[in-house]
Amino acid sequence: MVDGLPYRPNCGRRRWPNNLRSNEGELGSNKGNWKPFKGNVKVRWGKLTYDQLDVIAGKRDNLVGKIRGTHGISEDETEKQLSDWQNRMKK
Repeated sequence: MVDGLPYRPNCGRRRWPNNLRSNEGELGSNKGNWKPFKGNVKVRWGKLTYDQLDVIAGKRDNLVGKIRGTHGISEDETEKQLSDWQNRMKK
């Protein structure tokens, strides 16, 4: 469920948690909201494993750290990539 509504990935209109709209905190308001994002994160940063994504559990700081560690990029570049990704997910 996303924002209290059933998540339907192919319905054409995506409803994302409100806190995805900010660049701070968590990427899903709880673990249930993180699940729809895991596949998109895996597509974008393919070196991350599903076990790592389970540990991240929607926490932005954890995601930044894991991306930096697995992809070997700077914190600034990671933040830029993550912000760009979040902006694309909002549309």
